[in-house]
Amino acid sequence: MLQAATRLERRTPTSFVLDTVNRFGGWIGDVRVYSNKMNTVRRTLPAGAFVRPIQHRSSAAS
Repeated sequence: MLQAATRLERRTPTSFVLDTVNRFGGWIGDVRVYSNKMNTVRRTLPAGAFVRPIQHRSSAAS
């Protein structure tokens, strides 16, 4: 589970989450908008989705 809080208008962080999941090769299973203050996003990411950004960051530091 991932939780976050922001002062941004609600569509901006939701769009960021959806775009990021898509960039990692995942997909969105469900989005629920409960209020102007709370959204939930059920997402699925492929195994190894986090390996590429970590490797990229490591090679950039070298």
